[in-house]
Amino acid sequence: MEKRGRQIHEKGFTMKVIQRFTILLILALCIATAVAQGTMPPLSHLQQAPVEGITTAGDKPIVSINLVSYDPIIGDVAGRVTVIWPQSMLSKDYGLYHDARLLEGYSIEDSILDIKGNKPFVIFNSSLKTLNEVDGSGSQFLYPFDTHHIRMRIGLVTNLGNGWQPLPFDVDCTKCTFEGFLITFDGQVDAQGYYNVKFTIRRTFPTMVFAIILNVVMVLIAVIVLVMAVRILRQNEVPQITSLGFIGGLLFAIPAVRNLQPKIPSMGLMIDYAGFFWAEGFLVIALLIVMICWLMREKPKED
Repeated sequence: MEKRGRQIHEKGFTMKVIQRFTILLILALCIATAVAQGTMPPLSHLQQAPVEGITTAGDKPIVSINLVSYDPIIGDVAGRVTVIWPQSMLSKDYGLYHDARLLEGYSIEDSILDIKGNKPFVIFNSSLKTLNEVDGSGSQFLYPFDTHHIRMRIGLVTNLGNGWQPLPFDVDCTKCTFEGFLITFDGQVDAQGYYNVKFTIRRTFPTMVFAIILNVVMVLIAVIVLVMAVRILRQNEVPQITSLGFIGGLLFAIPAVRNLQPKIPSMGLMIDYAGFFWAEGFLVIALLIVMICWLMREKPKED
């Protein structure tokens, strides 16, 4: 009776632990939803009209900004800036009547593209590859709530024989996006005719929710394994050798599970201190408990 009562008590204790972590999981999801909704700007910003100072006359060139990729570990954003020329500025052989130059002031690679006038088919080579460094790369510690910024300063000038003069242009930013991130921008034309734009890069809402759920599940599994190890410690029985393999496998599988989070930087993030490191610590303690019980207890004699 005493042994049965102890088993019932341990079973009730385990159920209480599971219930409490279920409540914590629900609270974490609610908090993540509130934070994401408070920080995530509306998607309509990606389709905003040209900013004040840029008209939409049909005889002006269009500068198309294409953000190709972002590496959050290195902190560089690769992109392309392409000029789409109006028919009024083109000759019959798709050349320009005058020399033109496309500029991007913040690119750490090529920042000047010369487009020669009176050269046939030159308009098909009007793209400038850019590479921009993000501001505040240290904020990746806050993953998945990190925020990054890049800046561009785009200019288009032409030489009409009296020196380089600014050439008015429109801006197309419908391609200012890449997978796994939400991008908004704010730009304006300065007094010199350059288009200054600031891009804000955030993780998408599904990325935030997935990262939080994954870390809560890791901790929950580790706590349940620790409770199992404590039950083995309190029972005067030799643990099965398979339980050692099970806990050891989890110990080395959890880092792989952590890397399932989309575009996660290296270890040492805020979310690691809240979830991953705790899960690994609980599994290490559970494995040590089971190993000590297996070593110190005698195996039962067979009749």
